[in-house]
Amino acid sequence: MLEFISQHQELIIKIFCIAYLSISFVTFLLYGIDKYCATKRLWRIPEWVLLLFTWLFGSLGAVFGLFGLKHKTKHWYFLLCGFLAFLLHAVLFIWLLVL
Repeated sequence: MLEFISQHQELIIKIFCIAYLSISFVTFLLYGIDKYCATKRLWRIPEWVLLLFTWLFGSLGAVFGLFGLKHKTKHWYFLLCGFLAFLLHAVLFIWLLVL
């Protein structure tokens, strides 16, 4: 497996970056939609969906949603999950670069 990764490192890094940025953008949109719905007292996006997208390569969008939109910052588990997921994704990206 490591041999395959090192042989196709450039392609894997490109795929990782595209997936990470795309899912982060979708995650940011979800936080924005949920913030809008909260202010208008409309149907909300379930918290588990926001957290799921955070862990599935959406941590950058979640962090921007937390602090840029000031949404869900009072919930400690959103802050913790956002930063832990971001740290995990950063470590994974650095590991891909080092291979």
